Amino acid sequence: MSPEILQHTRNVIALLKSQGAIIVPISLPSTSYALSCYYVLASAEASSNLARYDGVEYGMHAEFIENHTRTQAVA
Repeated sequence: MSPEILQHTRNVIALLKSQGAIIVPISLPSTSYALSCYYVLASAEASSNLARYDGVEYGMHAEFIENHTRTQAVA
């Protein structure tokens, strides 16, 4: 954390204390896994969200294929 952000955070904590808030220190031991977890969850969510474009409903339709010339790869 940059020194400026740390100082701003401390200022906000002091402000909250002055307004009657009770500050309770906590520990987050799993924080080091947060980025890895994010990548797994984001990929899974994108995959499940994009699964609706599987080609069954949004793919090329037979009438489209019949009306256009097919090309073949040259060996």
